[in-house]
Amino acid sequence: MITPGFADAQSASSTTRCSLQPPRPRPAGILTLVSTTPTALRPAGDQFPARLRDEMDARLGGIGSATVQPGGFTPGMAARLQLANGTRVFAKGIPVSHVLAGKYRAEAVTCRQLPAATPAPRLRWDSEIADWVVLVFDDIDGRHPDLSPGSHDVGHIVAMTAALGPILTPCPVTFASAASAELTGRRARCGVARRT
Repeated sequence: MITPGFADAQSASSTTRCSLQPPRPRPAGILTLVSTTPTALRPAGDQFPARLRDEMDARLGGIGSATVQPGGFTPGMAARLQLANGTRVFAKGIPVSHVLAGKYRAEAVTCRQLPAATPAPRLRWDSEIADWVVLVFDDIDGRHPDLSPGSHDVGHIVAMTAALGPILTPCPVTFASAASAELTGRRARCGVARRT
């Protein structure tokens, strides 16, 4: 049986509603960054199917508490779970019938192919549970970076991105060439020249 912590887990952000505002015009040549503010409406723990909660509880050895994570770009589950043994994991999932379920599966395949030296949370396991695609990662302390001009985070992000080159070259992801071909085709259809 699942512990009350998971079913009762709700954060103030789990009730936050999306506010869609029309895009502001931007001058030519200005880079648009993707917002990391909460954009997805996340369900609270008690809104997940009981079978999903029970099977995750059993597979993880008992869930003591859960904190629904704000932000993101899908309406699926995203929660930091405190387990009965004292460890923490990050779990994300989406119903198998959702249009983005394939993206979750692709993320799992990609994560399994990353070298051990990659500075990223380790994928512990992924599975289809109660008609949901579920991925469970090691949980890490952290926050979204501040990408605003002048932020101290920007230098760290640039350095980390540069450090990834040697770790991820050659590309360890087997289906990356297909994705590259798809992007190249999209660029051509949109009239965007490929950079060399």
